[in-house]
Order: sequence, then structure tokens, then C-alpha cells
Amino acid sequence: MNVNSFRNKFHISHKYLAQHSPTNELLPASVERVIMRILQGSEPESVTHAPAAIVVSKSEPYIWAPWTDITRARKAYGRQCLPKLKRELSSKHTLTVCQALCTLSDLLHDPEVTSEAFSINLQARFVKLLLNPNPFIKQRTLLCLMILANQALGPSKLTQNKYLLRNLRTCLLEESYVIKNQAIMTVHAFLFNTLALNVFIEEDYVRSIVQCLLIYLEDKTHEFYDEQYMVLLLECLSNLVLDSDDAKIQAMAYDVFLIIDLLIHRSYKVKNAAARLFSELFKHEIGRLASYHWPFFDYLTRGFNIEKPHQNLGLLTSLRFATVATFNRQLAISSELINHLVHLVVTTSDPEILLSITQILTNIAEYPKGREILRGIGPKLIFSFPSKEENLKRNVIVLFDTINKPL
Repeated sequence: MNVNSFRNKFHISHKYLAQHSPTNELLPASVERVIMRILQGSEPESVTHAPAAIVVSKSEPYIWAPWTDITRARKAYGRQCLPKLKRELSSKHTLTVCQALCTLSDLLHDPEVTSEAFSINLQARFVKLLLNPNPFIKQRTLLCLMILANQALGPSKLTQNKYLLRNLRTCLLEESYVIKNQAIMTVHAFLFNTLALNVFIEEDYVRSIVQCLLIYLEDKTHEFYDEQYMVLLLECLSNLVLDSDDAKIQAMAYDVFLIIDLLIHRSYKVKNAAARLFSELFKHEIGRLASYHWPFFDYLTRGFNIEKPHQNLGLLTSLRFATVATFNRQLAISSELINHLVHLVVTTSDPEILLSITQILTNIAEYPKGREILRGIGPKLIFSFPSKEENLKRNVIVLFDTINKPL
């Protein structure tokens, strides 16, 4: 008895299975993927204790018996929904893939659905879809990844797939603004999780984000950019360099200081996001030394909005770390910075703003000429600080103790 006659003899109709004539057809890519998963041991963590064949049979059920493939049913509900959608993501028909991605972008908001998606290794399908030439498929794939990254276990699960992260990085440099915008939103969702930071640094995301910022500055028209895109880029880079000296050095090696023009951007949100990025770089000794060759104080003071003090918070945070270096204190004295700070002290009662100002003035007061200047305006300052904030009171005391040191 040959194979086909054997299948025909034992083929039993079942109302719950999608019916097809017995066939031995399997996509070569599917077979290759299964073999590689078994050899590499790349099964989901939750089922690593099970034999590889059992794990693969759960995530690729049609691989063993394609003639009784339930994922070919026209509709699927419950436990068969995600396996069917996973199957459709490999379809050669663009419309089928688009419909599957749209359905997933709605379902994946449910944590239980997300957990099931990871258990069947759904994210593996997204690797090739990120390189799909169809912009809608690429955008929807990025959206699904963003939704997964916002889930509790999302970043830790997704960052295990290095091919996924590398293809995601290429999307940052796409020509299409829609793709670039969705890509940086997805990366931003990842970087809220501290466990993902080191992986993204290893995958050279610092360089890619700096390139995106430089491309923006080279495009003088800025026609296809909005402030949200720029703020997300700057916040992602700030998160990457936050607690990593290696990332700070990488950013400086890739000429991050060339984006200094963003400190005088027309949008105060972009200005503050750029200033917060530089404040992280100024925490590193090399960053403070490198700032000597760039007109930071000129740009920071030009970016001040005296009429709206709350729009200066990021600039003040940057100045707080920049004025740690002695040469920057000298520049601060020769600029209009002290006058701006005194004006803000008199006109605002925001404790966060005043706290940054006291720390900046304390740094300036460490320089003898700075103490001399501040002594002349000390009486004006002392009555301007509110007395209810304990943390602010301590900083004001430190400020005036520093001002009263011998010249």
C-alpha cells in the first residue's frame, strides 16, 4: 500500500477540522524553520522543559499533519484564533497578511492573549514582516510589536530575538516618515524597561538614533517631521545613555554634539528633551570636557523663555550638570545666565525649577568671581525662595554658605 492510498483509507471527516484532500505538501520554509528551532533550542522559555518536538507541535500544529490543518478554517475562535493568525502571517497574499495584522493589533492589548502569543512564538513571524516592501504591513507589524512591548513580559521576551531587533533598527532609517515614526514609538515602548537597555546598546541603537537626529538637521525644510517624533528620538537616546558610560561614549563618538541646534528649536518640548540628553552626557567627565568646544551656554541662554518659566526645566537640568566644570562656570559668569536665573527666582514659585536654580548658582558660587557677583544680589535672592519645601530650604542654605566663603 502506498502512502496516498493509506491516507485515503484512514482519512476520517471531522466537523471541527478544516477539510482538505490528503496531501504531503509542506512549505520548505516551514520545515527549515522547525529544524532550526529544534537544533538551536529556541523554544519559548515557559516550555523549555518539554521535548523540542512537543514544543514545535504546539506552535506549528500543521507541520506534522497538514491534511488535518485546523488553521486553514475560514474562521477561528478561542484557542485556535492565534494559531490561525500566525499561519496567515506567512501567506503569500498581501491582503490576508494585512487582515491578520489588523486583527492582532486589536487582540494583543489583552494580557492573556499576549501570553498565549508568546507561548506559540508568534513574534518569530514579525522578523520577515519588518522587511516586507509593503508599507502597510511594515507599519502594522511595528504597531503589534509596540503593543507587545507595552506588556509586562513583552520586552524580556522580544529582546531574546536578535534578528527582530536588527530589523527593527533598520526601520528607524526608512525613507517613509510613517514607518520611521512608528518605529521610534516601538523602540520607545521597549526602553521603558530597564532590562532591554543593555540589549539595545549592544545592537547599536545609539548610532542609529543619532543618525536619525542628524538626518533631521540636514533636512532644512523639516516638512515631514513633527515635534513628537523628535521628542521620542531624544528620549530614547537619553534612556540609552542614562546609566551607561559606554553608551555615553558611543553617542559622543557618533557626533551627538552636532545636534546642539535643537537647544534653540521652535518647540520647547524638543528643546527640553535635547537639554535633558545633554545633561546625561555632562555627567561623564569626557562629556564635560567635550562641551568646552561647543557654545552650549550661548545656546542654552538663547533657548530660555523668561515669560514661561515651566518651559525651561530641561534647560536648567542641563545647566546643573554643565556648571560642574570650572571652565563652564567661567562661561556662565561672562554670559547672561545669572541674570536669567535671578529673574526666574523672582517670578516663579515652582519648587522643581527653584531647586535646579539653587544648584546651578551653588556651582557658580564655587568660583571666586562667581561668589563676588552673587554676594551683590544675595539679599534679593534670599527673600524670593519659598520656605515650605524642606529640600529646597536645604539647598538654599548650601547656596548661601557657598556664597559666604572667602574670596
